[in-house]
Amino acid sequence: MKPDLIIVGDSHCGALHSAARAAGIQSEMFFLSGNHWHENQMRPNKRWGLMSENRRPINRNISKFCETIEGPIFSEQTPVLASIGYHLGRMVPPFTRVGHTTSIDQAIDSDDALYVSNAFMDAFIDAKRGQLLKLLRWADKRCDLTVIAPPIINDNPETVLFRDRITTMLRDDGIQVFDAFEGADWEDTELPADLRAEDGVHGNIDYGAIVLRRLAAEHGLQLAA
Repeated sequence: MKPDLIIVGDSHCGALHSAARAAGIQSEMFFLSGNHWHENQMRPNKRWGLMSENRRPINRNISKFCETIEGPIFSEQTPVLASIGYHLGRMVPPFTRVGHTTSIDQAIDSDDALYVSNAFMDAFIDAKRGQLLKLLRWADKRCDLTVIAPPIINDNPETVLFRDRITTMLRDDGIQVFDAFEGADWEDTELPADLRAEDGVHGNIDYGAIVLRRLAAEHGLQLAA
């Protein structure tokens, strides 16, 4: 049976899917660990919506999921929420581990800091996430797509900077991105404890419910009949 809503991406999908089901929305979720998305190997595929370039087990799972939803992941029939393109826990540490910073002040104050330009940062993002951003651009032409920016769990400046930059890049491409922190009471801080899952690094069902309510109210999210 075709779902009302498709949720696809990494572990941040869980809060959205749980909240949707609790609200009586017939959602279906395709989830892969952030490790797989971090490989930057997912490609557009007309039959399924997406596929892995070199991981057959993942493609078998995608194929089975498409049987469940009776069609490709990205189609005009069903809105899609995507937690794809960020995966900051895998991308930011290698950037900062060697001392890279986009802050001139930090580079001046620390002998261990290595200043890099915004252009360098964009090139780094393209190298690590370029195929995922291409996938999202392709998907956006085929479905009602909204990319969900991940919750800020640790307000490390570089993590926030990468998050904001990827959001800007997607929006510049015309892709709708919903950031639950924009306009929220907790806009300038980390995700409040009462909206976190037990593991402390993901949003919980209450967070997911906030996202869905605001998507409906502010962005007119229309669920398939």
